[in-house]
Amino acid sequence: MPTSQNGWSANDIRLTSVQLIPGTTRRVRLRSGDAGYLLTRIAAFIDKYVEDIDGGIFDDWGYAERPIRGGVALSNHASGTALDANATKHPLGVTGTWSAAEKAKIHAHLRDYVDPVTGKNVIRWGEDYTRRKDGMHFEIIGTAAAVARVAAKLRGKPVPPATSRDVTISTWSIQYGCNQKPGYLAKGMRPTDATYMDIRQFLAWARRLGYTSTATERAWMDKASKGLWQGAANLLRPVVVNVQKKNRLVPDGIFGPKTGAVMAKYGYKIV
Repeated sequence: MPTSQNGWSANDIRLTSVQLIPGTTRRVRLRSGDAGYLLTRIAAFIDKYVEDIDGGIFDDWGYAERPIRGGVALSNHASGTALDANATKHPLGVTGTWSAAEKAKIHAHLRDYVDPVTGKNVIRWGEDYTRRKDGMHFEIIGTAAAVARVAAKLRGKPVPPATSRDVTISTWSIQYGCNQKPGYLAKGMRPTDATYMDIRQFLAWARRLGYTSTATERAWMDKASKGLWQGAANLLRPVVVNVQKKNRLVPDGIFGPKTGAVMAKYGYKIV
């Protein structure tokens, strides 16, 4: 079966349903179950606290069997895991359509959608894209298991148990955090970035196995949260070296396939 950009099964309308955005008269076709619940919850928040979603123009979109704009991969709309809200007010590629106060409100609300197991947000807002902005667009970026945990948390129900196999670690993220990728010092990271979360997961794993200390882990978090990226890199690279030394690998400080394979033995998915 084809999958959309986020890895969810796509181009099957049977996996979707027409859902009401709470507090409005708007109905949008989205993925049935937890994914649709999260997306309509965000839209309901926007309608209640940011800007009206009702109106004469039907510009709130969900399921659509199509590729991403200007690309070949299937859009997350094709799996029903993306929602465009007030699209005519926030066109693709146009900046400045949300005020600073409005963005602050939405960003604060998006903190609700952090997976309690991985510490990663399962929702991404197109306004936060680093290249072409898409202020109308909200999409699922978590796995079905992560989405289920967030939905359970928001519904006040017990969060399903999880294992480390729910956690995906990007090799690129660890290399980036060690200042081994172009543009590191210029760009930095935010605590909500996937790269930041990947490094947090790596350090937590390393600390549990004795490859680093709690003090080092906390020191990295302190420097990263303050934007002291070079100092954070100086703390992270020795941890990678220590993992390599303890597992009889070449201690070059580069988190490559062999180092990633060490984490993979503990159930982590390394990409």
